[in-house]
This record gives sequence, C-alpha cells and structure tokens, in this order.
Amino acid sequence: MAVLAVDSSAGTQALNISSVELPAKAEEKLSPSQVRNMKENVLMANEAWGTAGNAVRATAASLYSIKCDVKHGNWTALIESGALSVTRDTAIDLVSAHQSWLRDTDVPDAFLANVSTRTLKKIGNADHKDRAKCIDEIKRREGRGFSEKMAMKIIKPGSISRIKKSPLPENEKINVLNQRIEQLMQKNKELLSENNRLRALVGESAVK
Repeated sequence: MAVLAVDSSAGTQALNISSVELPAKAEEKLSPSQVRNMKENVLMANEAWGTAGNAVRATAASLYSIKCDVKHGNWTALIESGALSVTRDTAIDLVSAHQSWLRDTDVPDAFLANVSTRTLKKIGNADHKDRAKCIDEIKRREGRGFSEKMAMKIIKPGSISRIKKSPLPENEKINVLNQRIEQLMQKNKELLSENNRLRALVGESAVK
C-alpha cells in the first residue's frame, strides 16, 4: 500500500504517489494532471480504508474492557440502551472476536475493513487450525474482503471451540484500574460533601 511521505524541504506534507500503480485502461486519454489527481486520491482512499480497519480493532478493544469491568447485567443494559454507536449484536461479535483472536493477530488494519463483525466472531469460534486458515486467507486476499460464506467453507462442522475467558492484558488492566480509581475518588468526594452537609444540619439542630 502506498504511504504518506513528508517533504521536509517544503515544510509541507506531500503525497508519495510513486508507489501507486494504475492499470493502463484507467489512465487512458487522461491528462498528466488527471492521472496525478487519480493517484493522489487512490492513495488517500487507501489510507482512509486502513483507518477504518483500525477503528474496528479499537472499538472491539474498548468494548471488551467495558465488559470485563462490569457485571453481566450492566453490560447487557449498555448494549441494549442505544448509547453505543453499534448495535447489540455487533458489540457482542466484536467482544467475542477481540477476546478470541483479534487482539493478538498481525492482520493489517486495512484488511479488516472488508470483514463483517459476524465473520470476525465466527473465525474466533473456530478451532485453532481452521482459524489459522481463515486468517491466512484474509492476508492472501489483501483487503479484498473475506465473507462469512468464505469462512464457512473453511470452518468444518463441529470445528467450534469454546472461548475461555482470559485476563486482560497488562495495559488494559491499568486502564480499567485507573478508571475504577477515578470512580472511587469521585464517590469519596460525594460522601465527604454529604457528611459535611449532615454535620451542618446536626449543628443547626443543636443550636435550636
């Protein structure tokens, strides 16, 4: 995939379009400026698509952190409330995928953009061998998509393994603990404020 390069001499960000290869048919009868414009926009579209894949991974990680930090009832209430930008089923699929394989995979972000969350979950539910085959196929297709139908051709009937709940990675543990500390500190402030209010009321009653 083409990348962005920084032109330090000009002090501005320039697009490195030299790595963008267009088919001859796409350039047919176009002026040099039109060809350059097409290459620049191809590059930017590819960069944006890679960002979309990164968003899938980041969303899955955030939802997983929430689920690990609260009780099942709290989690269910959240995903059914409409507070999230994703649906209930999508949230469940992303958490399952993150827990089973997505957080540890080296699949490039851009390759994930064309894979549905349902398919991501099915890949995670497969046994180790079939899961590895699915991941290899996603990489082989290089972002051209990997459908649920493709996954089910690889995943054999009965090739399902239960996902065992594993502990949060250290960095996620720290984030969860920091959030919990902030919540407790806020609760402590509220209790101190309430305590002061009650002391004041008691003092007023004693005067009377």
